[in-house]
Order: sequence, then C-alpha cells, then structure tokens
Amino acid sequence: MDHSCDALTTAIFSIGLATIAGVQTPQVYFIVWTMCSIPFYFSTLEAYYVGTLHLGYLNGASEGTIIGVILMCSNGIYGK
Repeated sequence: MDHSCDALTTAIFSIGLATIAGVQTPQVYFIVWTMCSIPFYFSTLEAYYVGTLHLGYLNGASEGTIIGVILMCSNGIYGK
C-alpha cells in the first residue's frame, strides 16, 4: 500500500515540477514524469529483488524530492 501512495505522489509531484518549469506540451510533461519516476521505480525494484532497501548518502528519490520542494517554495515566494 505504501508504494501505491508513493507512485501517486510521484505522478502529482512531476506535474507540479513541469508546471513551475513552464512546460507547454504533453510530450515534455511525459519526459518530466519519466525523470521523476525512474528513481522511485528503481528503488522499489531493489527492495523487491534484494529484500532490503539500501539508500546511499545521495539518492534520487530523497534528494530529488527535496530539490523539487525547494523549487516549488521559491516559485511560490518569488514568482516567475
């Protein structure tokens, strides 16, 4: 159940990132969604096949989310 929530959050989060980046076409939205989803899916595959989730000091899922939140907050404060 937890991974279902993460997958939904990743999709919604990628739409927000694409919107603040000023994306205009559905093809670019798809590319942004793919770039946001790949770290999540590889982490999930690692947990499934290895049996444990070992995240290094820097990992795409956590740091990508932090960068996205900083971008969204700065866009909310300073605008475009």
